Amino acid sequence: MASSPPLPPVLVSPTQNASNRVDYRLRDAFSCSAGGIGHELAKVYFAKGVRVFATARRLESMNELASLGIETFALDVNKAESIEAVKQKITEINGGRLDILFNNAGKAYSLPNSDYDMNQVSELFNTNVVSIIAMCKAFTPLLIASGHGKIVNMSSILSFLPLPFAAAYCATKAALNAYGDSLRVELKPFNIDVITIMAGIIKSNIFNNADYKLPENSAYAGMRAYFDNKEHFAVEKQAMPADVFARSVVARTLKSSPPKTLWAGAFTTPAWIVSTFLPSWLLAKILGLGAGLPTFAKQLRADKKQA
Repeated sequence: MASSPPLPPVLVSPTQNASNRVDYRLRDAFSCSAGGIGHELAKVYFAKGVRVFATARRLESMNELASLGIETFALDVNKAESIEAVKQKITEINGGRLDILFNNAGKAYSLPNSDYDMNQVSELFNTNVVSIIAMCKAFTPLLIASGHGKIVNMSSILSFLPLPFAAAYCATKAALNAYGDSLRVELKPFNIDVITIMAGIIKSNIFNNADYKLPENSAYAGMRAYFDNKEHFAVEKQAMPADVFARSVVARTLKSSPPKTLWAGAFTTPAWIVSTFLPSWLLAKILGLGAGLPTFAKQLRADKKQA
């Protein structure tokens, strides 16, 4: 089997074996963010013989990956010049081709809509949606050159679950689903697969790093204790370990005919069942109950009577 050249962030390039089936070992490129899910994905791809190109804003955050032999690049997905610079590097070292682009960049934001900081919301959409579109635009020529490219986008079960206080985040993931569905049709003539990962609950830093602090004048001030308790958001006890998630995802994305939608992570099956078979009003009621909204509404009514 021929050796393969380096690749861009979150990408993979296949070679052909004697049976003319795609062999993804050695010629895969992969771009990820440091720590958590992206870190584990890079390690698992690399362990399978894939040539991995990992990315993060800070190179030093990928020192462990570099020590394993994984090639690392500094990349800020929200800056066009940074994307272009990495694209040029990978084009040069990998012969202008790429097999897999794995878009794992993302951030979280959870507050009542009435308390949103619109700068934060803009940053949320730029990171979770616009940057993915920019990465796909930049690296599509390299994927076309590979002859059988793959784009893997990290979505979430929250793209179809009406979770209170996560409306903007849910909207970014729903947008990513729609983008992937259209892009899949658009790129089919070039033999490029577009895979949307419907991620369940995974141990990750994404929600731990988010700011849930309610403003002092919030209409939801009566729920301050809820927002101060990050366990409501992190759900660490039920979450799937990132390495387990990575092994499941990598194995399926390396198939010659991967699924269009890949479900992985804790609670994906229950999420699919309730969203498919429960009436929307009942699903909304259950999620509202889980967030403590009926109790909050009761308190509001009591306060109104006393006023």
